[in-house]
Amino acid sequence: MAGVSRTLGLVALVVAMAGAAACASRTTHRAPAGAGSLTASSSSAPGVVIKTFSPYAATGTLVVPVADHLTGSCWTGSIAVPKAGVYRCLVGNAIYDPCFTPARQQTPPTVACLADPWSSAHIVRLSQPLPASTPATTSDYPWALELANHAHCVAATGTVPVVAGVSLNYLCGAGMGAGIVRSEPTRMQVKYGLATGSQLMSVAVAVAWRG
Repeated sequence: MAGVSRTLGLVALVVAMAGAAACASRTTHRAPAGAGSLTASSSSAPGVVIKTFSPYAATGTLVVPVADHLTGSCWTGSIAVPKAGVYRCLVGNAIYDPCFTPARQQTPPTVACLADPWSSAHIVRLSQPLPASTPATTSDYPWALELANHAHCVAATGTVPVVAGVSLNYLCGAGMGAGIVRSEPTRMQVKYGLATGSQLMSVAVAVAWRG
């Protein structure tokens, strides 16, 4: 009987160890929170990071790379970044928007125009005074977006396409566009796809840039 008891005890121990191993295995292979957030169809990415952009330091010193130096004028406030001190300018026949003024304007006066937060600046020497004021606006949309699928998108300033009922207010390169469909303090989501297509996918916004 003692032998039988030892045998039964050994069997029970083996079963208990197998159960513990199974639990450990399930714990080890559980998907981490936010897994898959870098895929284009994800809607569970971590909260959006809001960044404020300025090409100038508080002292007025330029802190972004410079592409070139041009001459032009500004006639109204920016559409891309509708806030005081940011303008829509003309250099020859080309429109530059947004164009930022430094906190401490120098002589001759200039503005720094950038296509997006990741580009070098076009420094435009102003041939005319800046407009007295910029138009009031109620837009709360960011200037640019970095999506969870690594796409970089910037606000359009002209006519935008509509796909599947969504206005693609952001241009993302390679013919792609995006439209914000969810905007909260901690989460932002867009519909993203080919601007000439018929279908869009949901993509979380990782970073939103404001001017």
